[in-house]
Amino acid sequence: MQKQEQGSSNLIVAFLIAPAIPAALSAVYVAVNMRPGTWAGFVALVLVFFVAYLTGIFHTFFLGVPAFLLGVRFRAIHWWSCLLVGFVIGSLPLPIWMQGPWLVFLAWGVFGASGGLAFWLLWRFWIRGDLQLET
Repeated sequence: MQKQEQGSSNLIVAFLIAPAIPAALSAVYVAVNMRPGTWAGFVALVLVFFVAYLTGIFHTFFLGVPAFLLGVRFRAIHWWSCLLVGFVIGSLPLPIWMQGPWLVFLAWGVFGASGGLAFWLLWRFWIRGDLQLET
């Protein structure tokens, strides 16, 4: 029972960590292109990370958790399925809320895919490993 409780808390932590990866990637991208090594670059890094992380948390809990529950139900949690679903979750809300060029759609999808891959790595090597029975 204790392993299952630990696995549940690890799952919650994984849902909080996974959006940090695309947020960090987008923040570093913006900071490097803005003014690296300056105060403005640092402020841009922190601000973009914060906004991107909040966006990622929103996507994770409203779209990722239901997708995860479906994936567990159908035993479809694989690296490729997490990449694909992460791409869709990252890029799907963009056409709904705003109009933008396809490159923006693809960029958000790549950020979502990086979060999906981060979640799968946590799932495979940290969460699922804790839930396996000792023999």
